[in-house]
Amino acid sequence: MRLDSLFSDHMVLQAGKPIRVFGVGAGHVRVSLEGVTAEADVPGPQWCLALPARTYGGPYTLSVSLAGQEILLRDVYIGDVYLLAGQSNMQFKLSETSIPKSEWDDQPLLRCFSLARPEEGEPFSPTDGWQICSRENAGSFSAIGYHLGELCESGRAAGLINCYQGASVIESWLPEDTAASPEFSIPINEKHIDHTWPEYAAWNRNGYLYRHMFAKVPPFALAAAVWYQGESDTSEAEARIYDRELASLAACWRNDLGDASLPFVIVQIADYQPRSDEGWRALQAAQERAAAAIPRAFLIRSADVCDSGSIHPASKARLARRIVHILRDISTDPHGS
Repeated sequence: MRLDSLFSDHMVLQAGKPIRVFGVGAGHVRVSLEGVTAEADVPGPQWCLALPARTYGGPYTLSVSLAGQEILLRDVYIGDVYLLAGQSNMQFKLSETSIPKSEWDDQPLLRCFSLARPEEGEPFSPTDGWQICSRENAGSFSAIGYHLGELCESGRAAGLINCYQGASVIESWLPEDTAASPEFSIPINEKHIDHTWPEYAAWNRNGYLYRHMFAKVPPFALAAAVWYQGESDTSEAEARIYDRELASLAACWRNDLGDASLPFVIVQIADYQPRSDEGWRALQAAQERAAAAIPRAFLIRSADVCDSGSIHPASKARLARRIVHILRDISTDPHGS
């Protein structure tokens, strides 16, 4: 029997929602946290036990017994867990920004877990488990993720699940049958070049990143998903359907996560002067339509706080602050609209 790789020392579990602990194998499973226990005989191949929702706090020790073998996970916090999803601007590291290393901070309540992405070079891997943000490793954090450390100022832990791949198209993040449906059918010559660029072919196939990255997350409980993607879908033809694709993605991910009201934060792609064309602007408009149409979706505008001369703006602090503002509102009023 095996515990899923999402479960390790230093992890953050979601406050206010059932705590699902899961893995693979068959046998007797027992899970305990702060005197509360759940156990069952499971037939396999996969298993999941749920503990009751808890409020913010920690550090705790989570005990998991698999067929009599006990695993102790230490320094576990109950906080808010955010899925950071999308492409290169979400992947963009603090070390790539304009913030000098001398200003990087220890943030002991900010932790991240990185899913394996198909492109080599990600500093952390699933086998590294949850990483505590420190001056030494902060440069390897997503820049947006690092700045979300402001959410910890109230003494609550924040967990980041890194689920991104640069130069990725939205169809790869959708289930294969959804991406291939007739309503989303566009001739390949009318799509952005990233769909066919040889360097990106490994991951820009319908459903690939959905299967190989996102599907590793459910049924882990989250506070919200933060989606920053779209630069690779900026043809005029794609922009006409992008809002419906994004609505399908939000519905699918919520269903897989077992959380129909999971907040979905959409970061609108920034202005980019070399691509000040109809396709780029139409994609931005499609993101606005999606945010208006998807229940519990929130649009983060970025054009006025990002450098329009670069497709990867070197500063993410002001943009992250807007995301923090929305996420704080969600945390304060979890059932609001």
